[in-house]
Amino acid sequence: MPCRTPYLLLLLALPALAQTHVPSSPGNRLVHLEDPSPFYPHLDLPRLTTPQWVGEDGVEAVVTLGIDDMRDAARYEKFLRPIIERLKAIDERAPVSILTCRITPDDPQIQKWLKEGLSIEVHTLAHPCPLLQRGNLKLAANTVYGSIDLLNKIPGNTPVAYRMPCCDSMNSLSPRFFAEIFNKVSELGHHLQIDTSVFNIITSKDKSLPRELVMDKDGGERFAKYLPRKATRKGMRTMGSYVGTIENYPYPYVINRLCWEFPCVVPSDWEAQNLIGNQQPQMLEDWKRALDVTVQKQGVMNLVFHPHGWCSSKQVVELIDYAWKKYGKKVKFLNFGECAERLNQNLLKGSSLRKKDGSDNSVRVLDANNDGFMDVLIGEKKLTRVWNPAKSRWIEYKLPFDPMQTLAGVLDKSGAASMMDSRGDGRIWTFQEDGWQALKSSPMKQPTEPPSSRKEILKLISNAKPAFERITSNEGEKSDWYDFTGTMTTRHLIRQLAIGKALQWESPVVKANPEDPVVLCLTGGLGYESQPKTDGFMLSVDGKDRLQFDLSRKFERWTAKDGSIEMVHLPTWITDLDSGGYYFFILPKGTVKEDRSIRFSVRSLGTGSRRWFAIDVRQDIAGNLRKLPAKIKDPDDRVGFLRDVDNDGICELISDRVHGWDTKKRAWMQLQYSLPEGIHHSSEGLRFIDLNGDKLDDIVFSDEERWGIHLWETRINPGLGWKPGWSHTVRVGKREDKDALPMISRGGLHPNNGTWFHSGHLWIQNEGTAHLPDVVDRRSFKQLLDFGGPQPRDPEESRLCFSVVEGFEVKLVASEPQVLDPVALDWGADGKLWVAEMGDYPLGLDGKGKPGGVVRWLEDADGNGHYEKSTVFLEGLNFPTGVMAWDKGILVSAAPDIIYAEDTNGDGRADVRRVLFTGFREGNQQHRMNGFALGLDNWIYAANGDSGGVVKSLVTNQKVNIAGLDFRFKVTGEFETVAGQTQFGRWRDDWGNWFGNNNPKWLWHYHIPIRYLARNQHLPVPATRRNTFSSNRLFPISPRMKRPNMPHAYGRVTSANSAIPYRGGSLLKVDPSLARSVFISEPVHNLVHREVLEPNGVSFRGRRAKGEEQREFLASTDNWFRPTQIKTGPDGGLYIADMYRLVIEHPEWIPAAMQSRVDLRTGSNRGRIWRVVPKGTHHRPTPRLASMNTRQLVDALNHSNGWQRDTAQRLLVERKDKSAVPHLENLLRKPTLPQARIHALHTLKALDSLDEKLLSHALRDKHEAVREHAVRLCEGGNEALARQCLNDKSVRVLRQVAFTLGEGRGSLFAEALLSLAKQHPGDADIQLAIKSSAVPHAAEMLKQGFSIQNRPPAALTSHLLQLTTTGKQQDTLALVLNEITGGRIVPDKLTMMNGFLDALDSTGQSLADFHKGASPGLRKAIEKSQDLFDHARATPDNPSAIALLGRGLDEHDADLRTLVEILSASRAPDLQKAAMENLGQSGHPELANAILNQWHTYSPAVYAGIIEMLLGRESNTRILLEKVRSGGIPKGQVSPAFRQRLTGHPKPGIRELAKKLFGQVDPVRDQIILKYANLDKLKGDAKQGAALFKAVCANCHRFRNDGYAVGPDLGTFISKPSNEWLIAILDPNRAVEEKFIGYNVSTRNGVTHTGVIIAETPASLTLRTLSGQEHVILRKDIRNLKGTGLSLMPVGLEATLPPKAMADLLEFLRGK
Repeated sequence: MPCRTPYLLLLLALPALAQTHVPSSPGNRLVHLEDPSPFYPHLDLPRLTTPQWVGEDGVEAVVTLGIDDMRDAARYEKFLRPIIERLKAIDERAPVSILTCRITPDDPQIQKWLKEGLSIEVHTLAHPCPLLQRGNLKLAANTVYGSIDLLNKIPGNTPVAYRMPCCDSMNSLSPRFFAEIFNKVSELGHHLQIDTSVFNIITSKDKSLPRELVMDKDGGERFAKYLPRKATRKGMRTMGSYVGTIENYPYPYVINRLCWEFPCVVPSDWEAQNLIGNQQPQMLEDWKRALDVTVQKQGVMNLVFHPHGWCSSKQVVELIDYAWKKYGKKVKFLNFGECAERLNQNLLKGSSLRKKDGSDNSVRVLDANNDGFMDVLIGEKKLTRVWNPAKSRWIEYKLPFDPMQTLAGVLDKSGAASMMDSRGDGRIWTFQEDGWQALKSSPMKQPTEPPSSRKEILKLISNAKPAFERITSNEGEKSDWYDFTGTMTTRHLIRQLAIGKALQWESPVVKANPEDPVVLCLTGGLGYESQPKTDGFMLSVDGKDRLQFDLSRKFERWTAKDGSIEMVHLPTWITDLDSGGYYFFILPKGTVKEDRSIRFSVRSLGTGSRRWFAIDVRQDIAGNLRKLPAKIKDPDDRVGFLRDVDNDGICELISDRVHGWDTKKRAWMQLQYSLPEGIHHSSEGLRFIDLNGDKLDDIVFSDEERWGIHLWETRINPGLGWKPGWSHTVRVGKREDKDALPMISRGGLHPNNGTWFHSGHLWIQNEGTAHLPDVVDRRSFKQLLDFGGPQPRDPEESRLCFSVVEGFEVKLVASEPQVLDPVALDWGADGKLWVAEMGDYPLGLDGKGKPGGVVRWLEDADGNGHYEKSTVFLEGLNFPTGVMAWDKGILVSAAPDIIYAEDTNGDGRADVRRVLFTGFREGNQQHRMNGFALGLDNWIYAANGDSGGVVKSLVTNQKVNIAGLDFRFKVTGEFETVAGQTQFGRWRDDWGNWFGNNNPKWLWHYHIPIRYLARNQHLPVPATRRNTFSSNRLFPISPRMKRPNMPHAYGRVTSANSAIPYRGGSLLKVDPSLARSVFISEPVHNLVHREVLEPNGVSFRGRRAKGEEQREFLASTDNWFRPTQIKTGPDGGLYIADMYRLVIEHPEWIPAAMQSRVDLRTGSNRGRIWRVVPKGTHHRPTPRLASMNTRQLVDALNHSNGWQRDTAQRLLVERKDKSAVPHLENLLRKPTLPQARIHALHTLKALDSLDEKLLSHALRDKHEAVREHAVRLCEGGNEALARQCLNDKSVRVLRQVAFTLGEGRGSLFAEALLSLAKQHPGDADIQLAIKSSAVPHAAEMLKQGFSIQNRPPAALTSHLLQLTTTGKQQDTLALVLNEITGGRIVPDKLTMMNGFLDALDSTGQSLADFHKGASPGLRKAIEKSQDLFDHARATPDNPSAIALLGRGLDEHDADLRTLVEILSASRAPDLQKAAMENLGQSGHPELANAILNQWHTYSPAVYAGIIEMLLGRESNTRILLEKVRSGGIPKGQVSPAFRQRLTGHPKPGIRELAKKLFGQVDPVRDQIILKYANLDKLKGDAKQGAALFKAVCANCHRFRNDGYAVGPDLGTFISKPSNEWLIAILDPNRAVEEKFIGYNVSTRNGVTHTGVIIAETPASLTLRTLSGQEHVILRKDIRNLKGTGLSLMPVGLEATLPPKAMADLLEFLRGK
């Protein structure tokens, strides 16, 4: 795959005006004191105005004139002379600073200039651009220090200032320069005081400035224009990636404590000529305006110019004239030497930032009193100077501390500065009106010093002797590379290319060491970390192998196992791959017996790797070791640092832990968070920056070993591992990682790697970045957060990423710009390909819901299969989800509407847009109503989408609630619900089987048409669908991406949709099993899955196709491949709509902080449609069926392709052409495709031409599917014909016969149903169909069945009895009851009697009540039933017998005792369950007492069922609570789930008593979860966890075949991290899936059930309760149904599961 270079992707990310990063909290207003970046100033930073330091009354502004690049004094004299003379005319001085490269120190011209008031300043010797380059820091330092030392040789001249070469044209300035060069001293001990390389842009953001000063006449920015983003003329350099700037801060400021920065004004003369050409008047005009700004702001104008023709001397003179004439003495011209002198004398009272040796002089410039003006702390004077702007003078106070020994921050609400003793002794000083006020807080513990202490290193240095005299053998190579100083030199190298290759050397003579160890030293290096790791190197001493070592770029110690030698590596020069430095070899005392040389050898232990060990050829160990101690920093003994991390305006102390300052107690309080693991507060690789725009500091850390990005979180979300602090880890890694973050600190003696933050980017400029564009490396904040992420590919690249099963290939149908964001497609009869595009995904075009959906049509003009023409037909749609070609236009699903659109004027765009139906619920775009599919019955079917709604037909005004159901409609306004619900894509196969799914389930089959169930309101049906997939496993091949929702679910289906059967065509030539295959898209895992269906009764079972057991039919390595809808095309190809997005997750599942990492709409300008075809297939153009005549359309019904058959049928029905009838009849009789004959039947039905003769013929068809449809089409008047199939061999046909017979009336139908029932007593599907048909035939079926001794099966008889009882057919009841109560008692009779009693229960009557009102014959029959009850009492050993107890005419108390006894632990579980169900329906007044009095006899397994049962009635609930209060039932045996139900009971008395008994749950879940922060550190006990699972979880969760599946099966979540478990267990209502929301269902007999609804039909709903029981409740029996909006999972499990118990539970759940 072609590779895109990362930095090219970043060039587009810069804003129009580059901005420095500004801390958002006022508590961080002093962090600039520790900021190593030169780019921190901003508009609101306190200012150091000219009156504060110039020392001259009336002066408002200073102008410095600095001319660059001086090498030729004569040339510069010629250019400068007019300027010098003009300045001298003012006050006999010529304060110009000449930034100098090469010069002769004794040149007379120099002395003349010095006498005239000029200063000679530093510009390097060689003028390198950039300074840092060629991987050589020492080279850069030498050209700077060489220039400093050279200019110090000029008599009477002491240079103080520096300007970076090319700083006005490229990113040549770097924090690395300041830290590692400027802030140090030259070989001769010289140093500088001022830098003048940062450029200040004056912008219109400074509202204090008049518009005319900062804006051009055309309204553009006056000064920012000089940094152009686009070239406007030939040869012009763009500056869009130039970031050597600050904004709106024309004042001196301090960089890294030791350097004054005098920012330069934009434009320099180079910047002006680059934009507008040489010596243009506009440049001078803008210089004048810059001067006006400087005077108004009381700042400094630092002008950069050159004698190269870009500006003229005359223009500089004109600027001086303008300043003098307009402002007179308000403007002071100074050279840099004078600036330094005045700063030191007038501001610092004779002190300076640097001591004479260049070190820190304990001066700090800061705003002490928070008034917006800089003040100064002068350590050597013990003086604080605070500026009084009102009086324009300094006020002085004592300084009671050493600024070098303090930490600066804000600890007072006033915002005044506080200084804390850095060693943690507890002393704090806060500046008040009368100076520094001290307080004493408790001392802070000194943090542990990081490894590689200075003391240890200095000891090694002081004792070391040279280890290298000469090379004795080198089997490697001699090569030039950078040495320990970063200088290119010659080195001896040995690589790990071959085992045994060695580099050998010997030391000078070493004296014997009987008393002390010997320390030997040499310089060398280790490198090439990106090469493969091997066994490393072996160090041998005097011919004996001593220790093994390998590549390291940090301070490292290796010790021989026998203690015979230690080897220490001290790196002083470090890159991403290599290091150079010192090696110390420590030989224990007594090792050297006599004076001699030591022989060393380093041997390769590896092969095939270019990792190397090197020794520098030139060794000056004695000289280098003398210099080394001065370069080693003192260890950081600070207790930490102050920073406001929570944005409350008060700093925290960041140390080993984070401490918050209590302003009332004036004490430090330890907080519950700390720096991320492995990050030390003193690390130079640590930076704080707000990456995600939430105004809170995040952490970017990167040093020579490790790196990481950690976001600050205020929220608690254990599911994502969040708690307050830097707990949101974006990514962490090691330095050797391929995608490692560039180093911020590179370790060694020069650790600052040149990193800063600016304009939404991290920037790196150092000696290793000069070859990159704009001489910098960079990462945008979004890239840091997204961490690169997979990048989009062009269509051909993406096509090559597909892996499809053998024999097929993937071809491109269309791509951007012809199609964007496709989610659905359909072909019109005219050959157009219609595409619905969800361009407004996920939150609208504007992020606030603005509609942006589009429907367009594509045209393949040349018929090659690639659609090249695209026309937008309809736009402004609200998240469209489906499209269907219909009539002369299209249908579009776009909640809340279904729309018909048509083009009536022929321009290709819709001019008719009519809403047909409305009221579909909106919300999550991935769960909206969607469509469409044409049924064989000529209805249009669509999916609910899981959102529901009350839908209104705007044609008929009919309203239908579609909750839990899919639907079908006609454009004429009819609308009905059908079995559902489907999330995305309800499709059928050729035979009329409908399929759907949802995200976690591949496929299910809707096997029961609910219109039949709606006929019988007494028929409870648990479900109308069956899962028909093999497993939820999948096999992606794309790189695994981090996802916030269900991160544990990788490798399991999480986004299944568009489950569509293959509908015939070319693919069958490769694999005939495709005729039984269903394809399902899975966009999260970038694949298309296939299930092969095998018949299984009236439904199917699924399996993976042969060869796809461990792979998918189609998968892609491209993470952007997002398959949505799949369809079989007119050519038989498998068409896939590919939304092609980076993010395919709805924002409600993406945390806000994570959303900031990536643009959620990334990819909205892309989209593809693919086609899977057999390899080598020649494309067949889409047929234009619209142009066919009627005969041709009938012939098309016999086509092997489903689209062609469907479209032909639709057109025939639309045309209503009766001339089609004879052709259809002929098609029905011919040996055609069975699919064709089915289409013919339904087309004839739509044309009102399907007569009995044709139906009879079809009922004899050889294909079962034709017969099944023929039976169904008998409905509507020809139901009797269905009896022809009573003896059919197909179970599907027989079931359909059972359904259809229910539409007829009369004894013949009852007889037929009874016959079916007797023939197939064990077929549950046929028996269910018979029950659905039984309402009008129940009494007749009973009469026939019992009068001719042809009894129906017991379960059916039971149901028929219920129907007859409610229908008050007393004679029939008497007949049946007499029959079942006479003769030998068998279990079936008990079942039948129970059915009769259930019917009485549903009417609210007891048997005794019914007996009173019965006819004499029926009363006698009821009385005879006493034998059945006596039998049940005598032998309560089966569920049917138990179900009768307590329901007879008498002996209710005795039966109650029996039922209670059955609940005891000695009885079988099935009998206990039967007793529980019976008792649950009982209204016996002593029920609760009878059960609870025997509580001690029950096993824990039935506790939940008993409590669940008692909670069903209010009276029983009260008795239960009283038993708990009295101690009869231990509180611990009432599970948390039931406690929650009781403490939330609607009755106040019950609710309050429950709260007293069980306590109230702490509503602040976040704080509870925090108590489990250290959970992973606890060792869990799986055995204890298993016991806890049974006691706490098993009532609602199934795991390893134990427990009840009320909530999710925990076996599917075993890979969750513990922090994700915590939120689910301790705060279950934070995010509740709809399917797990609890409902309270009150029935008409006074019982209340609580549980989750797991299925719905028109007649019933199925509720799964807390005890795991399932109750199928008839809708007619429901008095009230109310959702709780809450999970059934109880809140407050912390009482049962403290941290250790939680650890035990998770150890069990996540164990093997």
